[in-house]
Amino acid sequence: MPVCIVENCFSGSKRKGLFCDPKIHIHRFPKDVGMRSLWVEKIRNASNVIKEINCDTAAVCSLHFSVNSYEERTNVQNMLDYSPKCGRKLKPTAIPFSDGNQSSPIKTPAGLFSVTSSADESKSVESVFRRKISCQVDLFGVSDTIPGVKCLENNEPDLFQKMNNDFEKYKKEKDELMAENVKCKNIIQMQNEKIEYYKQFVNLENQRFESRFSDILSKLFTSTQISQILRPSKKVSKWLPEDVSSAITLRSISPKAYRYLRNKKQYPLPGLSTLRRWASTFEVEPGILESVLTLMKAKGTLMTDNEKLTVIAFDETYISNRICYDKKNEQVIGPHRCVQTVVVRGLIGFNVISMVNDMGPSNMALWRSLNISNENTSFKHPNTGKSVHVFADVPHLLKLGRNHLLDNGFVLPNEKYVGKAIFQKLLSIDSERSDYKLAPKLTERHIEVQGTGRMNVKLAANVFSDTVSKALAYLGTKNYIDTLNWKDARDSEKSLLNESDCLTSLMFNSNVFDEVDDSNEHDNEMANIESSSCISKSSVPKECFDLLTEFEMENSEPFNELELDCAQYVAGYVANRFANKHPELIKQIDDKTVSCWTSFKSKGGLKLPSDNLMVAVRKLEIEFQKLHQDNISKNKNIMKNMTNLLMPHIEDLCIPKDAIECLVRTRTFIRLNDLNNRTTEKNYAKRQEKRKKQKFIN
Repeated sequence: MPVCIVENCFSGSKRKGLFCDPKIHIHRFPKDVGMRSLWVEKIRNASNVIKEINCDTAAVCSLHFSVNSYEERTNVQNMLDYSPKCGRKLKPTAIPFSDGNQSSPIKTPAGLFSVTSSADESKSVESVFRRKISCQVDLFGVSDTIPGVKCLENNEPDLFQKMNNDFEKYKKEKDELMAENVKCKNIIQMQNEKIEYYKQFVNLENQRFESRFSDILSKLFTSTQISQILRPSKKVSKWLPEDVSSAITLRSISPKAYRYLRNKKQYPLPGLSTLRRWASTFEVEPGILESVLTLMKAKGTLMTDNEKLTVIAFDETYISNRICYDKKNEQVIGPHRCVQTVVVRGLIGFNVISMVNDMGPSNMALWRSLNISNENTSFKHPNTGKSVHVFADVPHLLKLGRNHLLDNGFVLPNEKYVGKAIFQKLLSIDSERSDYKLAPKLTERHIEVQGTGRMNVKLAANVFSDTVSKALAYLGTKNYIDTLNWKDARDSEKSLLNESDCLTSLMFNSNVFDEVDDSNEHDNEMANIESSSCISKSSVPKECFDLLTEFEMENSEPFNELELDCAQYVAGYVANRFANKHPELIKQIDDKTVSCWTSFKSKGGLKLPSDNLMVAVRKLEIEFQKLHQDNISKNKNIMKNMTNLLMPHIEDLCIPKDAIECLVRTRTFIRLNDLNNRTTEKNYAKRQEKRKKQKFIN
């Protein structure tokens, strides 16, 4: 705040000990050059100021302006009896010290004052009185009173009594207000204490909620993501490495799903630019990844020796055989056909104790360099000196074994030959029947595998599966493939899979299985029924013919011998599902006394269905063939409709409805799988035919 430029005037000064009157205002010099000259001249004449005055920064207080120098009062100011001296706005023509009657100012410790006559001539000086108040400062520095002012003594009792009454009244009001003030302060203090208590309570509840919320979501989200869910308005300052690693994994699975979860569902995920920035820091250069080894070394310092036991698995990953340009390093890379991928597998650590790889040419060269053979299956660790055992990749061995079996066959130590003919025989036996098959996993595609299908591990595993092996053995005992080396084929499969319960240890004695009755008798009976019921269609109405056909289906056996074994296996599956709830569905008999597919395949856990359940299976097959025939119905509620059709025929069997519903579902899905397999086989045959034509044309 500027100080008044007038000599001996301290208005606006912040000097300690000076009284600051709020009614005194500071006025800047006008911008007009002529008015500035008049102001400077008046100030020099009135206060003998000799120093140079800077009109841009200098100021003059309101004590040096007359009342007439201020703007006229407004109507509102007139109504409020607003004094002109309280005004702040000067007239454009206002000049300090312009009032000729203005007396010389009086210098006091509180500032510069001037004594003038009363502003209102109508008011008499007589109405003014003065009370004696002790003052340690001689305000005017004189002992004489101001001339023209009459000092009134306290000799008027009425006026004194009135003032005394007013004093007592105000004192009483003050005491009441003080008491009320204390009361309000106490209330405010109590309210503040309550507010503080509730704040602490809310904070505690928030902490409990966040802790519980974090515990629930910790299995799905990271700590940063949970914090983002709790405070969605707060922006994540920095994503942690675990957040970015999980986000990159999700992004690699499906970019569209990542954008959908982040943008539409508002999942707390890093932006794609963040992932690209992190990915750009990965050092993926040709050769050994030194950064990965450094990371493994850092993590290994926190592990025990047992935690560092590790198996190295490596294989070739085929890549695009193209020349590429690395923008970061400004380097041309390629062309490369494949990249050697090494995976360190173990509980946690890195101490290599074994090595797994396939039997490709490059890996076999590595075996030769390490002197690995059938007799020597390990090499010394260069650091620890312990043996590192080498294993061949089991899926790759399965593929090689399957390819050799189908291409050339096996010559066993007993000089017997086993080839793919036995699998073709099994496939032909299964294909002659309906949906029920002994080896449902085996199809034409497994036998005539070509091209990239030779690298399919699943197809190779299906060929050497336990189901196929048991099916070969079972058909051999039933003399369906007696002309082939079915026992040797079965044993060779078991040897390849190296199962502990190899079927070569089983003895097939003649008293284990009962001889199957000759089916000629059954065929003759069916022929007699057909011949006796065969009537010319021209002499029988269509309604009667349909009735005869339905009667024949109801009284005929829907399964042949092998189909009945498969149906019994399916019924045993349903009975086993309801073993605890409906134990009456299981046949209480020793499995060894029954010659069937279920007993042959079982290792002790399979169940045989009851006789009533098998009757229900036969009835189901008849009604199922009526409803679906060779395909499957496209109508709605096929499961419910099939159950409703079957229930009237098996009411006397006392079979629970939930078991019947499960049986209907299982039979329907068997048909669905068979139709899908047929479609796959047709498509495979079409592709094979197309390849042959293209090969012939080219």
